[in-house]
Amino acid sequence: MRVLLIAFIILTITTLPAMADTLTVDGSQGADYRSMQQAVNNATSGDTILVYPGNYTESVYINKKLTIISKSGNPADTIVNAAIISDRHHIETDDVFNVNADGVVISGFTSFFHSKSH
Repeated sequence: MRVLLIAFIILTITTLPAMADTLTVDGSQGADYRSMQQAVNNATSGDTILVYPGNYTESVYINKKLTIISKSGNPADTIVNAAIISDRHHIETDDVFNVNADGVVISGFTSFFHSKSH
């Protein structure tokens, strides 16, 4: 009987779903990460990334199920600029959010392209 109880407890613990974390991003201070990409890299599938208002210049590559939302919920407060890299011979552009996973939610952002010579 005792063995069955121990087996039941172990089975219950190992089959419980993992709790999703909330990671915070603030480009200036006071958060877990300074960039969204750092947060994505350290997140686990199912996590939420909460982005504080500000201007961010980055292209974010997402390869797992995540929810990425602005803290304010107001797209005018949280702006993401993707880089456009150019030289005399070519121009490279990238999307702000490059999603390669199912179930990704992105909400509350304004996105633009940002030019940068190289």
